[in-house]
Amino acid sequence: MLRPYRQVEETDDHMVYELRTIYLYMLYGILVMIAVGYFASVPVLSSAGIVLMVMYFLLISTQYMGLSGKIKRAAKASSVEISGSKWSFSSPLRVKIKKEFII
Repeated sequence: MLRPYRQVEETDDHMVYELRTIYLYMLYGILVMIAVGYFASVPVLSSAGIVLMVMYFLLISTQYMGLSGKIKRAAKASSVEISGSKWSFSSPLRVKIKKEFII
């Protein structure tokens, strides 16, 4: 449900993961919420933003850890391909990794 990435392609020798752009915008929305609450002196708003930030890191960011480990192993062997943009909904960031680096 709250997967920040998805597997879009799998062949015999590689897998392609696509990062979901909406989660990046959610993160920046939470940061704006905290900033507005702080600068407008609305402690309820900034406190709610901090709670959302903790939830974001627990639910979303921890899921990236597995994929980032795969990307690091593949990058050390120069066998990772990255395309797209982390800001774009129409052409999201895609990471192509050889299967030998996926454990």
